[in-house]
Amino acid sequence: MSLSLLPQNAIVGLITFGTTVQLHELGTEGCSKSYVFRGTKDFTAKKVQELLGLVPGANARPAPGQPQGGNQGASRFLQPVATCDMSLTDIMEELQPDPWTVPVGQRSKRSTGAALSIAVGLLEATYPNAAARCMLFMSGPGTQGPGMVTTHEFKDTIRTHHDIDKDNDSAKFVKKAAKFYEAMAQRVANNGHIVDIYACAFDQTGLHEMKYLPNYTGGHIVMGDSYNTSLFKQTFQRVFAKDLKGDFNMAFNGTLSVKMSPQLKVCGVIGPCISAGKKVLVNVSWSHLFSLLERVTCTNVPGACSRVNLCRM
Repeated sequence: MSLSLLPQNAIVGLITFGTTVQLHELGTEGCSKSYVFRGTKDFTAKKVQELLGLVPGANARPAPGQPQGGNQGASRFLQPVATCDMSLTDIMEELQPDPWTVPVGQRSKRSTGAALSIAVGLLEATYPNAAARCMLFMSGPGTQGPGMVTTHEFKDTIRTHHDIDKDNDSAKFVKKAAKFYEAMAQRVANNGHIVDIYACAFDQTGLHEMKYLPNYTGGHIVMGDSYNTSLFKQTFQRVFAKDLKGDFNMAFNGTLSVKMSPQLKVCGVIGPCISAGKKVLVNVSWSHLFSLLERVTCTNVPGACSRVNLCRM
């Protein structure tokens, strides 16, 4: 469905994950090729670039259809829809469940954090500061590797609000996982990219720990019971809604700078945004629950920025 809603010159890629993480090549014909990564390991952006042979160039905004800085190696994994439509469709049709069997009483192995690390590292190396979004589809919690929120064993119940408040054993992964995803969200926001989370499962999927990704980048969070429901499909189609001019209702990497007079201080920001990291902030009310957030990424209305609340000190 997403391929049919995208323009023919849109650049796409595909990563699948389970026990391992597979980054699929889209330029091959006749046989499917993919790079397989260990799902229990955290891959830094530099490591991903080295393993894939990607060298970031100097051009911050590549031309449509061209990878960053003339890096031809990226064209193996990211190609326009018009070029890779058939091969990408074939890969999806040939996908099989994780070949590693799941013993009775255990959850499926999901390397969600490792898969996101590879996706974010790939976009950082190829299209920094260019409009890009990573769409994560998951049907259960991450159970191994960085960002895991629970174990493989069903006897180890996933954390509840009570466990988080009381810091029980069931919530032992919460702080570490939240720290991992928050650091990743910072990287994504700095590159002007967006992360969407589509979680369809009857059980919890770990959105509490992953909330930083859509909150910092302006992405979507869609929850449901199944991907096959009409409600989810209608919601998913709205992500690709267009305006009267035929352009997507999306906006990327918006920046909001607020200059205050000495009598006023910025108290906070409403909306998905992240601080620009300014060191000298005189007119900021740090006593408020929100810190000053100057970097704004919004996806609903092009050119629309989050509202800034001002209070007289």
